[in-house]
Amino acid sequence: MTDLLSKHAPHAERIGFQTGAMASWLWHELRRVELPVVCIDARHAHAALSVRMNKSDQNDARGLAELVRVGRYREVKVKSAESQKIRAILSPDLG
Repeated sequence: MTDLLSKHAPHAERIGFQTGAMASWLWHELRRVELPVVCIDARHAHAALSVRMNKSDQNDARGLAELVRVGRYREVKVKSAESQKIRAILSPDLG
């Protein structure tokens, strides 16, 4: 992952992605290697990206990058790994 980011975005000031199933893992891994990462609320991002004309994964990625670049995003606080473990133990639906 870090090799890919170093190759394609060597001077990244912030790395942004939407909330989702893998968001917590990705956030913790990128923070572990000390990369500047933000997790964006998916509903907020969807609202901002839905006005774009040509809907595609590539255009969505460009749109997310633009939201992060100009600071027009709602950051989500990602729970710690310890907090997630405790929640999994206490929640019968997750265990």
